[in-house]
Amino acid sequence: MRLTLTANTPGAMIHDWAWDDTGMPITIPEPSRGLLMLLSAFLALTRRRR
Repeated sequence: MRLTLTANTPGAMIHDWAWDDTGMPITIPEPSRGLLMLLSAFLALTRRRR
């Protein structure tokens, strides 16, 4: 589900939602893993330019 919460206001705005009824587990990658991969790629590229 994707929603927007606003400070000091009750409720939320729902933008969209989805569900899976196949019984298979839903896997969601950790944001920190992607961030670390981007950071290491950035560092590798900046070190090559020096």
